[in-house]
Amino acid sequence: MRIIKIIIISILCNTVILAQTKSALIEKAYSEIEKKGITESELSDALDKRGISLDELKTMDTAEALRYQSEVEGVIKELEQKKLNEKPKKSKVPSAIDARSINKGNRMVADSLLEKNRLDTIAENKKIKDSFRSAFLDSFKEVEIWGQHIFKNKSIQLYESSTNAKAPANYILGVGDQISVSIWGISQYNEQFEINSEGYIAPARMPRIFLKGISLGRAKTMMSNYFRRFYRFDSNQFDVNLISSRTVQINIVGEVEHFGSFTLPSINSVFNALVNAGGPNKIGSVRKIK
Repeated sequence: MRIIKIIIISILCNTVILAQTKSALIEKAYSEIEKKGITESELSDALDKRGISLDELKTMDTAEALRYQSEVEGVIKELEQKKLNEKPKKSKVPSAIDARSINKGNRMVADSLLEKNRLDTIAENKKIKDSFRSAFLDSFKEVEIWGQHIFKNKSIQLYESSTNAKAPANYILGVGDQISVSIWGISQYNEQFEINSEGYIAPARMPRIFLKGISLGRAKTMMSNYFRRFYRFDSNQFDVNLISSRTVQINIVGEVEHFGSFTLPSINSVFNALVNAGGPNKIGSVRKIK
């Protein structure tokens, strides 16, 4: 009876020792792989390739698990070596002289890049300015300014003399203007007169007639009354015409094609004078003519 008890105690002790050995083994294995940077997943995958299941190892009894100890250790060594091979090699630590050279080189490279960026920016800004300038000038080529066609296509004629145009009734007579007086019917009369420096004309055997500053329409009525004293005619048998106008000097300034002083027959209007100046230029406006 005593012998049986000793055997049972011995078996129980061996079981406890083996259980402790297995627990210590597992703990040691996990401690090792953690130090070496190996994960449980990596270990499991490596063991699977050898036909060993890590999950089964955990459930095996101690005696059976010890049979795989050498293979597990071999797998751990292989994984450790693989980790070492994957680590980047440490570069040589530069000396103080090397560091200064590197810093100087870096500064030179940085300065070169800054200068290049500065020059590129200047070139790009110039390119943008040239582009805007070109587009600005092109816009004047493409867009026709309202009213310029009146002067460009010679829609308004420049009158060189009164023979090219009939003077309107509101034309103001002045020194140098030549007029003709015509009477037909019972009396016949046809003479030409030039307004003198004093502003008069002097018909033969009649008082002189002052015409300077008087409109052509009013002069016709006034002269009809004068001549009726000496000649017989009906109201529709008398006429006065401007046959040659005096010349005037005008100055044209501003946004025109040709600015300066012009000498023109006074029969011309402001628009006729603008025709002589070539009309407004590309940035001129016919809405602001003074």
